[in-house]
Amino acid sequence: MDLKRKAMEGAMVPVKKPRHELVASSASQAGAVVQAGPPRTSNLLAPIMLLTGHEGDIFCGKFSPDGQLFSSAGFDRLIYFWTVYGECENFAMLKGHTGAVMELQFSTDGSMLFTASTDKTVAVWDIESGERLRKLKGHQTFVNTVSPARRGPQLLCSGSDDGTVKMWDARKKGCINTFQCTYQVTAVTFNDTAEQIISGGIDNELKVWDLRKNADLYRMRGHSDTVTGLELSPEGSYLLSNSMDNTLRIWDVRPFAPQERCVKIMSGHQHTFEKMWDARKKGCINTFQCTYQVTAVTFNDTAEQIISGGIDNELKVWDLRKNADLYRMRGHSDTVTGLELSPEGSYLLSNSMDNTLRIWDVRPFAPQERCVKIMSGHQHTFEKNLLRCAWSPDGSRVAAGSGDRFVYVWDTTSRRVVYKLPGHTGSVNEVDFHPTEPIISSSSSDKKIFLGELE
Repeated sequence: MDLKRKAMEGAMVPVKKPRHELVASSASQAGAVVQAGPPRTSNLLAPIMLLTGHEGDIFCGKFSPDGQLFSSAGFDRLIYFWTVYGECENFAMLKGHTGAVMELQFSTDGSMLFTASTDKTVAVWDIESGERLRKLKGHQTFVNTVSPARRGPQLLCSGSDDGTVKMWDARKKGCINTFQCTYQVTAVTFNDTAEQIISGGIDNELKVWDLRKNADLYRMRGHSDTVTGLELSPEGSYLLSNSMDNTLRIWDVRPFAPQERCVKIMSGHQHTFEKMWDARKKGCINTFQCTYQVTAVTFNDTAEQIISGGIDNELKVWDLRKNADLYRMRGHSDTVTGLELSPEGSYLLSNSMDNTLRIWDVRPFAPQERCVKIMSGHQHTFEKNLLRCAWSPDGSRVAAGSGDRFVYVWDTTSRRVVYKLPGHTGSVNEVDFHPTEPIISSSSSDKKIFLGELE
């Protein structure tokens, strides 16, 4: 990254603040809370690292694919970059959005960063230079969620309060597809093959959109409140959903999965209260119209589908070849706030304001009932498009932030809460697992970020 650039819109600029304003210190000046305890399990400087510097609520935070960087953003409209190892220094930030940044995602190769904002745009950033490559316009109101395809051409999908999921191709100008939902879309993701998009929103359903047929393929129901997050499992067979009904659900999203796709429900947390873009070109390349606001989007593993979620509680899977709603996944009973594909691309994780995470089987021939797991225990607040969920790299654990200020980690086999991590004084809006080490990050409305190692 070039840190010698002048401060300008869309540029990476060096941070001039004193270290003590960026990284809180205790015994050391590295922001570490040093405590006696079990043997170390990661290469963090200390078991828990505290990152400070944001001037407003932090809505999102992600590790880079190589695990060397951590990026965060939120209400202050700035995108911060931190080193994961050493003193976790805040070495640079990006300027350019005129509204709060609601979600950020790295490209698979780590060369680009994608951000969704309340300024109605999706931005594409070059990580090395800090330059904003594209400012993608097309949504009519807040963009809640953005998700890149795991493989293939650099496709993006986004979900908005305007009730659409839009898909964009990095090789072409303009939006290439739009899927219309009835209510706001709060979470989207692609399935593992990128042939479908799964969406969730305030109608509590998960909708699966077939990108070849441009149709709503099927829906997964079960959540009783807004779906706030979706994430595909590492291998791509299952989908994790988080909802404001205070549960996480795991859904079988394989093509021939049983009709009842919800395989697990996890609880214990609390909630608070679609467009596609080409990263190399200007303009929306596809728009998928939803009936309600879209709050989460993601590509499937092959980038042939976009999965969206919103305030209608469904996950919609959009077929990019057919420009149609392929199928929908229902189960959430409130707004979908987050979507994330599993590492191998077979499963999708969704988070909802019904206070559950669900894992869905999004493989092409999964049974009709794609929800394979439901996890609950956390709580949402009334921030419908926050509080997302995450898979561990090996798929054995899932995590979600909570309105009760805790980070919850579940074992996907037993469905039990294995960690309930305290420390934040505000709602935990996003969590993320390190790609190679047992490290989890949490980003909160208390303006703080924690990096902590797990056993």
